[in-house]
Amino acid sequence: MNYSQRETFFWIKDAALLDQTSVLWLAVDQLDQGQQERFWAGGTPDELRGKLGELAERNYANAIGRAIESNPHEIREYCRIRRSHEVGTSRLIHLLRKELSIDELDTKANEGGQLSSGGVKMNETRYALRIAKVTGNIGDPIVHLAIAEANKRSDTKFFKELGRALELKERPAEIDYLSISIVARFLVDYWCGQKGIYGMWMKWFETADLGCVPGKNGGYLWTRSPSFYFPPPLCFFSNGALATYCAAALQKKQRDQDTSTTAIRKWLSRLGMRRANSPKIREVKLEHDEIWFRL
Repeated sequence: MNYSQRETFFWIKDAALLDQTSVLWLAVDQLDQGQQERFWAGGTPDELRGKLGELAERNYANAIGRAIESNPHEIREYCRIRRSHEVGTSRLIHLLRKELSIDELDTKANEGGQLSSGGVKMNETRYALRIAKVTGNIGDPIVHLAIAEANKRSDTKFFKELGRALELKERPAEIDYLSISIVARFLVDYWCGQKGIYGMWMKWFETADLGCVPGKNGGYLWTRSPSFYFPPPLCFFSNGALATYCAAALQKKQRDQDTSTTAIRKWLSRLGMRRANSPKIREVKLEHDEIWFRL
């Protein structure tokens, strides 16, 4: 399929900022709580610059520092999106490993559990039994915790299931990719776009003869329709536009159950992933062999 974007690329600058926050969020996450609170409130702790210097090449670290100063609101919003993406990634991994179920996510069934991961409570019994089935031993600390809790409540059922798990002749794969919809995996994989490409595209637009000139707000205006494609970060899409795009990218139909607007919204709720307030791609239009994004 060929792709063409005839709209102004207003989102490219924001996508490049979002890309920079992949390093920035790692640095923020290493600060102590007080310094993190200062950052979220709008400050830039000196310790943050030090952390950036440890994580990134000097010129890139300086570029991120300038981005913080010139785009303070957007940078912090995109860091929150990064944080939510980590939550979504963690939840998806637990689902793929069958340490957590969709029903447990939907019903918040584990609110009384002692374990927490990806911002949700985990059932230590399910978690431990899955580890025992995959590894064939009880060496993991989570299995130790489950055994201790089962002893306290004299849970003979757990010990019988644990024994069966340890005696399995064939171990299941650690990750079952077919157990969770490809839609959920696609959302997590591309929620923050494709790493490292957006700044490159900006420089190319500015230097190559592609029929574009700089527009307002860091975008680009086309004097002729280009014919190439790279995906915007999925966090920039509205619900309806995201459903249309997911269906097209996964070669499904919009009316399919797992690519409906309701299904997409449900997955984002389960995964706990946050959208960008701006920019917002509000329409995805498919026409012949082209796809148009409209703001």
